[in-house]
Amino acid sequence: MNIIQFLRLVRKHLWLMMLAAFIMGGLVFYATRNQKKQYTSYTVINTGLVSGYNIESSMGARIDFAKTNNELENLLSLAGAYETHEELGAKLLAKYLMIREPDSVLIQDENFYDLREHLTPQVWEQVVDYDSYENTLANVYQWRDRGDENIIFETLYSDHEFFGIEQLATIKVTREGKSDMIRFTYTAVDPGVCQQTLILLTNIFIEKHKLSKRGMSNDVVAFFEEAVKKSATKLKAVEDQLLSFRVNNKIINYYEQTRFIAAKKEDLDELFFKEEMKIAAADSTIKNLESKLETRVNLPDINERITQYRDEISDLAGKIAKFEVISLDSTAQMYDPKESQWRNEMDILKKRIANEAANTFAVARTPEGIEIKNLLTQWLSQIISLEEANARLDVINNRKREFEEIYSKFAPWGSQLKRIEREIDVAERAYLENLHSYNQALLHRFNLLMATNLKIFDEPFFPVRPQSSKRLILVIVAFMAGLVLTLGIIIAMEFLDNSLRDPVRAGNVTGMKVISTLPKFPPQFKESKGINFPVIRQKAMDQLIQNVNLEIKDHSDNRRPITINFASTRPEEGKSFVALVVAEELRKLGYKVLLRYPRENNNMEQIKSRFGFMSNHPHNRYYNTSKEFQRYEAFNHLIKPGEENEFDYILLELPGLIGTQFPIQLTRDAHLSLIVARANRAWNSADRKGMEIFTRSINDTPLMILNAAQVDYIEYSLGEVPRKRSWLRRWVKKAVKMEFFTRKALM
Repeated sequence: MNIIQFLRLVRKHLWLMMLAAFIMGGLVFYATRNQKKQYTSYTVINTGLVSGYNIESSMGARIDFAKTNNELENLLSLAGAYETHEELGAKLLAKYLMIREPDSVLIQDENFYDLREHLTPQVWEQVVDYDSYENTLANVYQWRDRGDENIIFETLYSDHEFFGIEQLATIKVTREGKSDMIRFTYTAVDPGVCQQTLILLTNIFIEKHKLSKRGMSNDVVAFFEEAVKKSATKLKAVEDQLLSFRVNNKIINYYEQTRFIAAKKEDLDELFFKEEMKIAAADSTIKNLESKLETRVNLPDINERITQYRDEISDLAGKIAKFEVISLDSTAQMYDPKESQWRNEMDILKKRIANEAANTFAVARTPEGIEIKNLLTQWLSQIISLEEANARLDVINNRKREFEEIYSKFAPWGSQLKRIEREIDVAERAYLENLHSYNQALLHRFNLLMATNLKIFDEPFFPVRPQSSKRLILVIVAFMAGLVLTLGIIIAMEFLDNSLRDPVRAGNVTGMKVISTLPKFPPQFKESKGINFPVIRQKAMDQLIQNVNLEIKDHSDNRRPITINFASTRPEEGKSFVALVVAEELRKLGYKVLLRYPRENNNMEQIKSRFGFMSNHPHNRYYNTSKEFQRYEAFNHLIKPGEENEFDYILLELPGLIGTQFPIQLTRDAHLSLIVARANRAWNSADRKGMEIFTRSINDTPLMILNAAQVDYIEYSLGEVPRKRSWLRRWVKKAVKMEFFTRKALM
């Protein structure tokens, strides 16, 4: 489809397009006759995601713009969520149920009374509690969720102009440019309802945002809080184990005690070696002295006398040595009155032994000149020292055995203490790590809570002036939609049209050559709507006769008369009209033409009178479509006797090819076969099958004459249609064809 065809299509159906446009515009105009005025209000909320101050921003944290954009998208989704609108509708309805009388700040009088009429008396009795908004809201929730389709449920889940979820879904939630502010814009038919809706939505939005943020952080905080409790319990259990171990084993400081015990053991070993050395020295001295006194003194007698004293001295020396050894284990200076008593008794015993020896022996001298008394005194002194050393050595040995027992206890205690201390260290580190994470989680939660502190930048205002009416725009849009929609349907039908329509398409569809195209003539054969139909018919007939003569000439057949078949696959295709026109034109040229048509053709007389043909021409004759006609084998059978050489042309109109019989030999002898088909019908398989049978019965391929075509499609074969055109139409046609600068050819 080119531009000219498009413009012709628009011109042809312009009345239909205008009719549809006026109907749609009128419907919109009528539908909006009682349209209420619209009021718009908005509120702006500052989220503070970028410009806000929080704990993390004080730590110098960088702003993650991808995260910020994601947070803003979450906020926009939260504000436009279905549950948010559900809660908003319920709370808004509960608020307006509490109003006892009209209040222009909250709702206009007309809308207030409409609401009173909309809700049933049962609602005002069972749902509304004028003393408590919370009870009223709870009743609204109960009615909404109880399952049956009551008036509350129908109001909330409908397109009600105030409380319907479909109406609340029209609230626009947008971001203010690239800032961190969010704008809520709402349009309603009541200014008070518009403002109150935004106020409630703002409160619901802020509360839902806080709950979502708290829910996100509470799980993390609870996890680390539980972890801190478990690690603290484990640490306390291990510390209690260490305490119990130290208390049960009387350990104050294991490492100091082991170091002290080791030092004291070394002192005890040193004392032990000293005492052994004293015993050895005393024993050697005693043996030396006894060798000198053996012949001069009765030592056995002396030993027997001082045995008692020796035992007492040994007992006292053991007591004193035990006290001294115990004193070695203590860092403080110990004092015991018995020690002085024991030492005094020791001195008394020593004096008694010395007196006993002095009273027993006379003064005598050894060969070396030493007095026997002095040797005996030395011997007694060494005996006493030996007894003291033996006693001290026994005490030291006992103490060493005690140290061995202490060592056997302290050795495994070290490993146990190390293991317990290691468990305490692990538990303590786990506790400190969990405590740090817990504190971080608390800090992050507090930071989130600071972030949830949304600030209302612009409070919802009361819209005083309504919006300008869009009724005219809606009517214009409906009018244009009617035009465009109708045009679209027309274009679609044009593309979906599978009729023969024009000679080009007819030739492509049928596979036959189209030699002429006749328009659809008006009821009165004369100029109509500026179109000169007589001229068109004459040009079409001239073209048809010319093409017929050319086709006959190409066959190089000298048989006379020239015979032409006029056929169509179906009746009412216009072949009678075409045959009459061809006969008339040939007669005008001076040829004698015989036209034979079926007697059952009832349209022949109407065609004659309509187009001015000679109604009773003697050479226009009908025939009976009987079995006798089917047996005709030559055109001579169609001529009366004596007329064999009278006619130049014999035109035979055949009945419809589909469902009828025709003489095969008669049609085969024709010079030319013309198929007439209407342009406004489709060519289907029945037509193709009929043409296949007819083509087999003739000697050559039939030719097609396209009949009843639209005048505009005549240009395909006859050129520009002769019609009256306005200057605008001529100018548009030249503009489309780019013929502004064409000049007339010089004669």
